[in-house]
Amino acid sequence: MFTMVYHFLSNFLQIHFIVTNFNLDLIMRYSPLLVGIFYVLTAMVLTIIFKDKIVEGFNKFPNFAWSFVNVGQDLREIIKTKSTQMVRTFYVLIGLNVIVVFVNLPVCGNQSEIYIGETAYDHYFGVWGKFLHYIYFGTFPFLTSSVFDALGNCPWYIWNIKNRKTLLNFMTNCLKLMQISFAGMSLDYRLFLS
Repeated sequence: MFTMVYHFLSNFLQIHFIVTNFNLDLIMRYSPLLVGIFYVLTAMVLTIIFKDKIVEGFNKFPNFAWSFVNVGQDLREIIKTKSTQMVRTFYVLIGLNVIVVFVNLPVCGNQSEIYIGETAYDHYFGVWGKFLHYIYFGTFPFLTSSVFDALGNCPWYIWNIKNRKTLLNFMTNCLKLMQISFAGMSLDYRLFLS
């Protein structure tokens, strides 16, 4: 919980820094990453808040929802076209966000070229800014480790086969230790040759 609150406050601090030092370059360079992080944090908080209602909805959905097969042909075509339009719109928006991130991505630079947090911390907290910067990046493993637990507790048994396979592949790959093997030697997560 501390991690989520810290990342939210850090995100708001970065947004405040951009607003007070308003510049089009700052917005173009740093907003894609800020929007992405803010979206992930908001989704995590809303999932925690509405957890019981989400589980209740998953349990009640098969009782009152009609199958797509039971709908008439005209309505089926309308649903297909609307869903296709929505999916295409999402792909375009995600694609634009990815393009902006890659255009602004520093190939051989430091983190302050894509992440404004270090600059904001130094501006507001001076010498203590480095400490807050290290806490921010040190808490990412705790923030992302809860994703595995949330996926393990979700009602995957009511999903379709493709989504089940994707979930199981993801969870299996999360449990594998990273290992690089070459010429009969292995370099594993402990950074030792064995």
